[in-house]
Amino acid sequence: MITRIPRSFIPVVLLSAVVAAQTRKVFDVASWRWWFIGISMFCAVAALLSAKLPRLLRIALSIASVFVATAVIIRAADGTIPSDMIEAFTKGAGQILSSRWPSPVIASSVGFIALLSAITGVASAQLSLQRVMGPAQLLPPVALLGAVALFASQAGAPSIRFLTACIALTIVILWCAARDRQDVGDEVIHSTPERQPQRAIVLASVALLTLPFVFSGVLSSPSRYDPRDQRNDAVKEEEDLSPLTVVDQLRTRSPETVLFESSGTPVGRWRLVALNRYDGLAWMAPGNLRQASTRLVDQGSVANAPGVRTVNVTIRDLEGQWLPSPAGRTFEISVPVRTDDAVSSLLSNKPLVNGLTYRVVANELSASGSRTGGTVADRTLLANMINFQIPVSIRTLATQVTALATNDRDRAEMLATFLRENFQLDEQAPAGHSAGLLELFLTKSKRGRREQFVAAYALLAASVGLPVRLAVGFLPATTSSQVTSSSAIAWPEVAFEGIGWLTFDPAPATEGKPAKGATAQAPNAQVQTPTPTTTPPVESTSPSAPLPNITPSSPVSKTKVLIIGLPLIFLVGAIAYVLGILDLKKRQWDRRAAATTTNGKVVGAFLNGTDRIMDLGVQLPPSGTDRELILVGASKLDAAAELAPLADMATEAAYGSRVMDDSEVEDAHRYLRAFEIATASIPRKELLKARLSLRSLRRGLGPRRGIKHSGK
Repeated sequence: MITRIPRSFIPVVLLSAVVAAQTRKVFDVASWRWWFIGISMFCAVAALLSAKLPRLLRIALSIASVFVATAVIIRAADGTIPSDMIEAFTKGAGQILSSRWPSPVIASSVGFIALLSAITGVASAQLSLQRVMGPAQLLPPVALLGAVALFASQAGAPSIRFLTACIALTIVILWCAARDRQDVGDEVIHSTPERQPQRAIVLASVALLTLPFVFSGVLSSPSRYDPRDQRNDAVKEEEDLSPLTVVDQLRTRSPETVLFESSGTPVGRWRLVALNRYDGLAWMAPGNLRQASTRLVDQGSVANAPGVRTVNVTIRDLEGQWLPSPAGRTFEISVPVRTDDAVSSLLSNKPLVNGLTYRVVANELSASGSRTGGTVADRTLLANMINFQIPVSIRTLATQVTALATNDRDRAEMLATFLRENFQLDEQAPAGHSAGLLELFLTKSKRGRREQFVAAYALLAASVGLPVRLAVGFLPATTSSQVTSSSAIAWPEVAFEGIGWLTFDPAPATEGKPAKGATAQAPNAQVQTPTPTTTPPVESTSPSAPLPNITPSSPVSKTKVLIIGLPLIFLVGAIAYVLGILDLKKRQWDRRAAATTTNGKVVGAFLNGTDRIMDLGVQLPPSGTDRELILVGASKLDAAAELAPLADMATEAAYGSRVMDDSEVEDAHRYLRAFEIATASIPRKELLKARLSLRSLRRGLGPRRGIKHSGK
């Protein structure tokens, strides 16, 4: 048995460390590479020191070294060691798989990558110490490299230095591993041991030198595929409410409060959240929010973006979890957030509290910029209509308004001008932006809140194919460092190629009559000729006076009659059916309760109880005794056991010679009420079906045994 360190040990440890250094690309933070290199080499050395120990003890010490090293790196990232390491690793894997690249530098994510690096180091070392075949020793670092390619695909192709180091170390490992196995003895290597290393070197050289040329297209591609981009993680239900409904509440808050403060470059317009989904009732936030790192886009976008500014924000009296940022595009933020693909909304991982401070890097765009960009951006940015189709009247109106437009920029501006000049701003109008309310606003009332102006613009823009979204935010009167509740505002944005999302304002500046009057028509609309008001009066005695024509101008369509009439007939029939069943059951119940004898009232209470059992779906035997009926019912319905005493009383009342008194009648009804209370735990759906069931009305128990005594 050879006791010296295998030749392949040092190169395989170096290869694991080199690959572990690449894991820093997952977070795109260069300083973390030394931590991952250190943890990989530490675990490899631990495996070497335990090489002479028994196999089980060696495995236990290797696992312990992995956990210790990972705990140290989590401590460095978070300042504390988690109580449940396994849970920390699983959370880290979930964070990385669900977050946008680069992944956020948080304890669980760093711990998971550190775990992979540690396992790679210890596995490669153990395989080398066991003198396994060279290709097997390469499996752990190759697997880790595959994980890096998955988690950091958008980081770009690996560097030439890295590829050169990997190729050189791979050749050395294969040659050393072959020599190590040759040293073990001929019983391990059976074919030409003296030439085994040379063959390994030749095969490895040919393979590794040709791989970069084969995959050169993939390695040099500027846009690399990341499967996480296909994820659509829905927001929580409580976050799915439309922030558009909160704008009016903030604007009318009395007294007004300071929502947040800013320092740094002055900001003219703040965006809180962008809304790109509509279900006919409300505009909602994006449905694909994912965990993001502090750097939300690549550095190239920041360098080429105009008007980039850095602002420090301090939260005051702002509720919820949405973080305000300068309107435009956000590039970096100093706190962990969840965001959408367009980086238009920033959702904090925790509810906002007074005093929360963060730094944000963003730029602002204005609709008053260059007239270039008359074509909209990618039409995949079209608003998402969730099980909703824009009404025909709104689509027709949008087409009429934009009929003379020559490009998409003109269409967007014409829609805003049409609403601003022909509709009246009325903050006392009913709140809401459902499709029905917007259709009434656009075609009838022509007056509404700012909420309706903004939401109506979005539907009009979507009707003519413009990629539109709504933004909720703040427009301070000045560039003050304090943003108050009265500055809350909503506005639409349309995406244009070469520019980005531009802001449009379809609402009038103040309340009151629009510039062209509330009755102005859309361009190219068919204008109705008004009826003259100065028609000469016609004397009632004139025989030639035409009689008023009360016949409708167009006959009623038979199809419309059928479409409206048939469902109405079915609805009336269903209501009559339900009311009829309920009435029959009530009459039967009242008739039994109003029996002329006390014995008859006891028997009636029992019959009402068995009716309820049958309506609940229990098939009772028609020839059973009262006690047997209850036993059968209790076997399938626990509440039926409450009627057992009443069954004995009903049998005695029907066949006994004693006349029961009023207290026994009260006991019978008490048992019946106890049974009804016990059925309260049954699902409401089943209880409703029982009330409408016909089983008790056509019960097959046969005639009730005659009552021998007339009673009191």
